[in-house]
Amino acid sequence: MLYLARDGMNVIRYYVKHTAGFTITPVIVRGAGAGVATWDWGDGSATEVGDNMNHVYAGAGTYTVTLSLVNAQTYLTSIDVNGDCVVGDFLGALRHCRALTNITAHTNAGLNTNCATVNLSGWWPSLVYFYVNSTAVSGDISGWVLPASLVYFHVHTTAVSGDISGWVLPASLVYFYVHTTAVSGDISGWVLPASLIVFLGYATALTGAPDFTSAVALATFRYDNCALPQGDVDANLLGLYNRRASFTNATPTANLGGTNAAPSGVYQDATPPTTGLEYKYKLVVDPDAEGFNKWAITVTA
Repeated sequence: MLYLARDGMNVIRYYVKHTAGFTITPVIVRGAGAGVATWDWGDGSATEVGDNMNHVYAGAGTYTVTLSLVNAQTYLTSIDVNGDCVVGDFLGALRHCRALTNITAHTNAGLNTNCATVNLSGWWPSLVYFYVNSTAVSGDISGWVLPASLVYFHVHTTAVSGDISGWVLPASLVYFYVHTTAVSGDISGWVLPASLIVFLGYATALTGAPDFTSAVALATFRYDNCALPQGDVDANLLGLYNRRASFTNATPTANLGGTNAAPSGVYQDATPPTTGLEYKYKLVVDPDAEGFNKWAITVTA
């Protein structure tokens, strides 16, 4: 197991406990001109200097690994925790590293923290990449403000919760992925940015239909298994239909199926379309030869 905690601005401590000999491979990436990163492995071995390290412990035990940076607030820009480990207060440990641009934690990393104490914009205004997958991260994230620099946001199979309807998607966002979490909220007030290529809301309690008015690059719109009522499914199909001439991707796809209600009406051509299935027909077939990029759309039968 690997535990991470912050001790001052320039020191991060990893608390390591294991029942047999093992290898620890912490990885950090820092910006150009960064100072020296020094590792004390806590087992009496000599300290080492470098970023991407690999240390083998001779036997079982509990060790405190200390990473010292010349200026963590300025220079720590990326940290990756990957594998079967447990990290205590991962986000809290890094919240003074204000130049952080890259947060990755995945594959049973077991991050245990109350995310409500960490506002992404307030602590990391330069954050570009946020990826937390298959972890025990918890907490009400309704108060988060997504940084204006954010390009990639991915939260998958965690215990985060809260009404996120008040979030504003930054103009820089390209990839938005919220999958199998307890977040909720009516996202009808969200405006999908022009840069957004992938939107995925899966197996959450989100409702409503976002505003597609600015959407241009959208290639994948997956909003399935959210138990959306029929009115919401229809509203999303209408939003796509109204923007059909503006989408630039050659082969866009949408999935509004799973536990969502079926769209209203009959799958048929109608001019103008007035039901969910008529919007789908227009988007898939383009019966009027308007020349827009046709959609592949999945809905509940």
